[in-house]
Amino acid sequence: MTSLYIYYRPPQATAKLAQKISAMQAALAQESGIQGQLLRRCDDANTWMEVYPGIKQREVFGQALAQLLACHGLDEACGERHAEWFEYWPLEGTED
Repeated sequence: MTSLYIYYRPPQATAKLAQKISAMQAALAQESGIQGQLLRRCDDANTWMEVYPGIKQREVFGQALAQLLACHGLDEACGERHAEWFEYWPLEGTED
């Protein structure tokens, strides 16, 4: 399983944008079973992060996320998004 971390600096970091992202995450959770979180940096309220843990199918999840971003009008509203994937470690069945 993997976790997805997406960070960005929205051009307009407003409560209204946060509500739209939360609505998109609710739709994504309904579709994928993955409940995302929206965070903002403690020392820079204009840096936001979305966290999606426990993803089994990266490609399928990524496609669903992209589709819902577009449907909710968020693909441009968030600005440039930087995605990083992490996997659980140690992997099951590995021996070191």
